[in-house]
Parts: sequence; C-alpha cells; structure tokens
Amino acid sequence: MAITDKMNIGDYLRRIGFEGEAKADFATLEQLQYRHFLTVPYENLDILRNVPLSLEIGDIYNKIVVHGRGGYCFELNGLFNWLLREIGFKTKSYFARFLLDEPDFSLVMRRHRIMRVECGGEYYIADVGVGAVTPEIPLKLIETRKRRCAA
Repeated sequence: MAITDKMNIGDYLRRIGFEGEAKADFATLEQLQYRHFLTVPYENLDILRNVPLSLEIGDIYNKIVVHGRGGYCFELNGLFNWLLREIGFKTKSYFARFLLDEPDFSLVMRRHRIMRVECGGEYYIADVGVGAVTPEIPLKLIETRKRRCAA
C-alpha cells in the first residue's frame, strides 16, 4: 500500500495542533498557516547530508506528518497546498523570488514556492516555507496599479 493511500487530513491537522472544524474560510486559512508556522520547522538537513529529495506528495507527507520532521519551501508549501485543496480551498502554486536586502532584483532567481489561495472572493498569498521570516498569517493580495514586471 502506497503512502498516498494512508494520507489523511486528520493526521496533518493533529501534527500542526489545529483544533476545530477545518472549512474553506478565512478563519481556518489563517489558523492553519499560523499553526503550521508554530509547529513545522523549516529545515534543509537532507540537502546538507546529500540525501536525495522527493517532491512526491506522499513522500513529503511521510517526512513531515508521519516522521514529524520539517522541510524546505517546496516540501512545506507543497504539502500545505495539498491540505488546503483537501479542505476545499482553490489554490494555485507559483515560483517566487525571495528577497532579503538584494541590491538588484533582476539577478534573484525564482527559487521559492508560494500559493495563491482564493477565499471569500478574495486572494491571499499563503507561505509556510521560509523559516524565521515566514508570514504568520496569509497576506491579502491588493491590486493598486498595473505594472509590467521584468522576467
């Protein structure tokens, strides 16, 4: 039996200490991201030890939920995306740039994974995979002006 056959949201919700009914509303989204932030660490130990990584959702679930480990952005946000979809949220994943005092934005590669989550007719960025500077709650997307972005 493959791990994907054993995956369930109840175990994931217990892993992050979420209590109550998980439904596709903002209160749930906010609490899920906050609980995940508090309980699942950003870690890249496998990368440092040259352990091959898998982005298969079953493998990530096994690492984070079953074995109680953390992961890096593609793992953490990949599994969180699975959880949100299972609950009923509409999501879309994006590659992103992680900026921290870079002098030239155009030189920074898109090497981070985030999600756009639709909730109550509005859009939010959900991100549980940055470590110490991870947003504790989803960030509302507000369009203020149209601008062309450099690739």
